[in-house]
Amino acid sequence: MTGPEQANGEPTAPKRRRRAATRRSGPPEPAAPTPPAHEQPTAAAAPVKTNAAPAQEKSAPTQKKASGPAVKDSAGKDSARSAESSGGGRRRGKNSRGNGGGGGSSEPRRDRSPQVASQPVGDVTDRLGLPKKLPRNGLRVVALGGIGEIGRNMTVFEFDGKLLIVDCGVQFPDKEPGISLMIPNFSPIAKRINQIEAILLTHGHEDHIGAIPYLLRLRSDIPIFGSVFTLAILKAKCAEHRISPNLIPVENGTRTQHGAFSSEFISVTHSIPHSFSIGITCGETRIFHSGDLKIDPTPIDGRITDLNRMALFAQAGLDLALVDSTNADIPGFVASEQDVAATLDRIIGAATARIFLASFASNIHRVQSVIDAAERHGRKICFLGRSMVRNTQIALDEGYLNKRSVDLIDVDELLRLPANRTIIVCTGSQGEPMAALSRISRGQHRQMKIEPGDTAIFSSSVVPGNEKSVTGVLNDLTRRGAKVITSAQDKVHVTGHAPAGELLYLYNILKPRNVLPIHGEWKHLVANHHIAVSAGVDEARVLIAEDGVVVDLEDGIASFSGRHKLENVYLDGGRLDDITSRVLDERDRLTVSGAVVVAFYYDSGNKLINGAVRVESRGLTSSESLDIELARFVSKEIDGLLSSYSTAEILQRRVESISRRWVKAKYGREPVIIAVLMDLHASSDAVCS
Repeated sequence: MTGPEQANGEPTAPKRRRRAATRRSGPPEPAAPTPPAHEQPTAAAAPVKTNAAPAQEKSAPTQKKASGPAVKDSAGKDSARSAESSGGGRRRGKNSRGNGGGGGSSEPRRDRSPQVASQPVGDVTDRLGLPKKLPRNGLRVVALGGIGEIGRNMTVFEFDGKLLIVDCGVQFPDKEPGISLMIPNFSPIAKRINQIEAILLTHGHEDHIGAIPYLLRLRSDIPIFGSVFTLAILKAKCAEHRISPNLIPVENGTRTQHGAFSSEFISVTHSIPHSFSIGITCGETRIFHSGDLKIDPTPIDGRITDLNRMALFAQAGLDLALVDSTNADIPGFVASEQDVAATLDRIIGAATARIFLASFASNIHRVQSVIDAAERHGRKICFLGRSMVRNTQIALDEGYLNKRSVDLIDVDELLRLPANRTIIVCTGSQGEPMAALSRISRGQHRQMKIEPGDTAIFSSSVVPGNEKSVTGVLNDLTRRGAKVITSAQDKVHVTGHAPAGELLYLYNILKPRNVLPIHGEWKHLVANHHIAVSAGVDEARVLIAEDGVVVDLEDGIASFSGRHKLENVYLDGGRLDDITSRVLDERDRLTVSGAVVVAFYYDSGNKLINGAVRVESRGLTSSESLDIELARFVSKEIDGLLSSYSTAEILQRRVESISRRWVKAKYGREPVIIAVLMDLHASSDAVCS
């Protein structure tokens, strides 16, 4: 007998039991001899890799134990938190002896225990160690970003010693002071950079392509596949880094080969033109990566989500689906972009003064709707904001944007026209301080200003964390007399991500055997878990992971294999290497509580303090009493410290410690304390030498 018990019936070592208990995510499996009827299509659609009938799927952990390590892992996953979990070996032995012995009785015993949970609780991946060696013919998946967070999406697939990457994006900071960007941590692949076969891009948003220039610093000739529009945006970005990437354009239905990996690009609708889902095949394993998608039957550019091609790809059996979770916690279906176009046309037609419209610079479909409305109502358009100007020019050059008969003008020409004949399409929908609309709202733009009667349209959603900034811009615009319209007042925006109803529809088409929710925080991942289960996916086959967690796919069964501990990588100006969590903690303390410098002269030869202790504080209080009182306190305490501490370095740290405690007790704050000790004895020795 193998598994949680050894052949002599004794339980295995505690370490082994813990490891088995962590190889699944989500709720415990409600074991049953036969799956529910609604799960039968899923089992039927899966590739035939064993002779077991679909009804025997859930008892597979007991039946497959003799087949070697690959199946042993799947058993650990299927039976996690059950009789085969941590500590379960001892209980099974007792039950087996009471029932005449043998492991066959473990399944009925598991049925009678209260194992079913309504949703995943906690993060079992926290206890995972380093990944084990990937078995022969196994496929490995690890996200270096994009799971457990929104942003820096990057997924690495490994098969037969080679790597395939899907997306490589950035994340914009939330509360990290002074940080420009966060990028994926490349350390798990840095030493294997020459084993990368290709990078496949789902679309051109920053959180999917923004970190590619930093990856190309490690190896510049990696082949990169994506749509014409995506590659055009990436090419412009790489030019800023003085990198010439190896770009290969693809279309809907394009099939490409990358060593042992083959891929198929499948058109989807999103909030940026020419987006893809990607089907990946290696050996007999088939994987679907959704990218960012929604199901809009009437998109502006006519490129619908190609559900037929998805169904054809999954027809032979889909082993693993990685699915967008962003809007999984929102019920129903998303409205069409055509509905937004009709609303914008109505608002623009009714406006009597100048119109400002803020949107994401990549939402070319929205810009097309504005151009169409401008043509009907006799207005000219001016683009403001660096990224807006760049992206619209790329879209015009590549044929993704049709300006029709509308004149596209600059600011100088706009100022010469009547206000009721112009539209300004600009950045600033997220309240970014230096974006065009933000500066206009504060009256700080050198050419444009808000006049009473102007209309300001926020044609975008608010990214979590930006609420306060956006509200500030809305208030400034209103104070200056503008009529402000957001999605709360009218249908001026729709999301680019599928809500629950569309995801359920997608699962019913794909019928995946295993699911890995991606692109979302925990609440989104758990919501996606529920949707997959409701579509008939086995609860034990929906794995909730986080960045760095390694998932191995063997014999059609996905399980956790280990975890890479990934530290955040920050871009501070142009630097990537020297920003740590300690530096950010110090910046937070400086922001919240300021800094205090305690300075004094010290004669280490005679262990004497020369002169008075001086204190300078910044950002803590406007009163000078702190400096005076703290200097008096340190002067009083320092005589006792001189006799207790032998070196200048130890004395310096001790002064910082007592000063920190004093400020905490007096002001309830913990500022950065810096003790500056000038050793006169060391200085005189240096001069004499």
